[in-house]
Amino acid sequence: LSATSMLGKDGVHADPAVFTPLHAVLIRRAASYDEVERVLVHPGIKKAMCEEKGVDRKHFHKIRPYWGHHYHMHIRISCPPDSVGCRPQPPTGLEDGCGKEVDDWITLLQRPP
Repeated sequence: LSATSMLGKDGVHADPAVFTPLHAVLIRRAASYDEVERVLVHPGIKKAMCEEKGVDRKHFHKIRPYWGHHYHMHIRISCPPDSVGCRPQPPTGLEDGCGKEVDDWITLLQRPP
């Protein structure tokens, strides 16, 4: 199977016909695990998740917008205790990232090349 972009025709915002609430559930579930430091998704996907009503945002600080993740997500797992070369990433903080942060990403993506 080929990967499917979750974005609409503008290439910026998630297409609700493709990016469904079940996709958002999967991303939130991934972020809920203690071992997960970050889940990287396209800024349009993060924005769509921020606009969902009535969902638990407890782990939204781990769901981070990043370039190119419109058809997949990356999950950064914390370093195992016995991993000599592994370096943990800086903490994300506890803000959900749904305000200025994601809006700034959307603005960047809407700029002409």
